[in-house]
Amino acid sequence: MRITFLGAAGTVTGSKTLIETGDTRILVDCGLFQGFKALRQRNWAPLPVEPSSLDAVVLTHAHIDHSGYLPRLTRQGFKGPVYATEATCDLLGLLLPDAGHLQEEDARYANKHGFSRHDPAQPLYTEEQARAALRQLKPVSWSTVITIGSLRISWRPAGHILGAALVRVEGPGGSILFSGDLGRPHDPILPAPADVPDVPDVLVLESTYGDRLHDASDPQDALADVVCRTIQRRGMLLIPSFAVGRAQAVLYGLHRLKETGRIPKDLPIFLNSPMAVDTTELYLRHVEDHRLSPAETSRMCRAATLVRTVQESKRLNQRRGPGVIISASGMLTGGRVLHHLKAFAGDSRNTLLFVGYQAGGTRGASILQGAESVRIHGEAQPIRCEVARIDAWSAHADHREITDWLARWPSAPRQVVLNHGEPAATDAMRQHLQDRLGWSATVAELGTELEVIDHGERAEVLLQAPSTGKRARRRRADVEPLPEPEPVDDTAVDAALASIRAERGVVVVGHRDARWGKAMLEVPALMARLLPGAALVAPSGPMASGLEHAAHEADVPLVAIAAPTLREPHLPARTQALIAFPGGFSTLSLVTAALDRMVRGLGPRVPVVLVDYAFWDDVLGAELLRERGYAPEQSADLIVYADTVEQAVEAVARSNRR
Repeated sequence: MRITFLGAAGTVTGSKTLIETGDTRILVDCGLFQGFKALRQRNWAPLPVEPSSLDAVVLTHAHIDHSGYLPRLTRQGFKGPVYATEATCDLLGLLLPDAGHLQEEDARYANKHGFSRHDPAQPLYTEEQARAALRQLKPVSWSTVITIGSLRISWRPAGHILGAALVRVEGPGGSILFSGDLGRPHDPILPAPADVPDVPDVLVLESTYGDRLHDASDPQDALADVVCRTIQRRGMLLIPSFAVGRAQAVLYGLHRLKETGRIPKDLPIFLNSPMAVDTTELYLRHVEDHRLSPAETSRMCRAATLVRTVQESKRLNQRRGPGVIISASGMLTGGRVLHHLKAFAGDSRNTLLFVGYQAGGTRGASILQGAESVRIHGEAQPIRCEVARIDAWSAHADHREITDWLARWPSAPRQVVLNHGEPAATDAMRQHLQDRLGWSATVAELGTELEVIDHGERAEVLLQAPSTGKRARRRRADVEPLPEPEPVDDTAVDAALASIRAERGVVVVGHRDARWGKAMLEVPALMARLLPGAALVAPSGPMASGLEHAAHEADVPLVAIAAPTLREPHLPARTQALIAFPGGFSTLSLVTAALDRMVRGLGPRVPVVLVDYAFWDDVLGAELLRERGYAPEQSADLIVYADTVEQAVEAVARSNRR
């Protein structure tokens, strides 16, 4: 039985794992890549496996990063069944058509304003195509065990959202358990992740919150404080919220505060998101999937006025407090909540309460960072209201809650593979497993393969890294050390490139630290595949000498710059892109000076690819600089973020094709 990771490896989106036996081929989860453009572009690339060859798709839960690629897969020829729990299937009936509708809206907007590279811009899939994909859903109950060829599949509750499941796959050689996204043990609405009495041979474990612990305070107390403060000012409380899961948690919290008399029973509460309204009503249909009794579920649903029509939504903007509005989207990226923000954010009596994660670059993140205004529908909207935040409402287990769950297992699996996490979180989760449980774990990379082989009483698990990385590591170990490349003065780089007949050079800077040192050595092999004819340019010293072996193997020429820090850093005229890994002051100096010269028209205008968003967001803060007006607007299209080496080189290749 062979397992290949096709998504959610090095990132938190695009969950797809291929399982193959001699006669069977299935996909566990079928998610969209989301977030950075370099990730979203992967949704357009063909799968490494022919969709028509798949026997089935098996889903852990309904979130789009685990299910949103389904309409694309069916359009490419997949005709088989899609198995998921009954509640997951019902949620997909809401989420997938909405995703298709948003794809169409994005394409229409791109065509209207002419900013797409494609003419005309096309949606990844349409609402109609999403509804067609729903016809392939096959709901399963919690007690169901299905057989697909030589594989047996079963589901157990995982918490997280309604219908979310642990998926166990048993086949020739052994068993695999996919955690999907794990919920929290003491969630007031959803069940804790189920115990696992039969330890699998392989555990594929999420690591979204592997590097953090949730706030231990009771979110009910924090919510009561915010509501009461706003009531005293006779203001409106606006709560941006994700429609599935978070909106229901907040609604239940407000319901409990009313029941216990901590906030007025007659306080008007409005749930203004058609999808959130429909999702809330699903809790009545699937009472076996959550902790609430039918009576309590009904009372929760009646705690708010459910707003469905556009006219009802517009009337809310005329209200004056006290009152509460819960509306999507949770990061203020679109939806009805933007109209409410325009109506209420300018009044100091009102409160804007964030109850979920705010990704970098979103309006929510800007406001939390202290922005005095944000742009909505082309106009600057001042933020004069109180801005509050409650971090304790997370649907993901943190690293302590995950290890608590695993500590109850009778024994350790033969292999633990970490996926669905940003690099820092995944590596931290690996360390927590080692320190607390004594378990070793491997971090999945895109294309990582495992093979489970039956050896009678036990299974053997063979792990193989992606072929490009493994081949490069093996060959470097087999060759004699090469001398450090002879450096040239930076002003002679163009001549050096010309002498080796390289039309373009990709400049790579950064420090070869423990985290990125090995990853940086993948650059030459990726350039050979994605940027044929380009040369590698790097500062002399340990970085260039380390890259020399990899460049030699990939047959990519390398030019070493004599000094990494210059009095007036600039990029050679033949530069195709600058790729910057985390580094010290010399790296920061070169990056900022290069950006400054480009926006002033003093050098080639090329993409600056910053690897490791968390690092660069902390030290450079480009989004914050632009939000505050310190960075020129023409710098916006220069900076590209990447969280893997492959994403970085792919970004350069895309810019070269334009």
